[in-house]
Amino acid sequence: MCQNKWYFSLSISKFVTRIFFCVLVCAHKSGVF
Repeated sequence: MCQNKWYFSLSISKFVTRIFFCVLVCAHKSGVF
């Protein structure tokens, strides 16, 4: 059960990192910075 929870949080952090990267690229293309 504990291992499953760890895997779940790991996949969520991967998902958040991917979204953050997409937002970063979109902001760069829009000329925010």
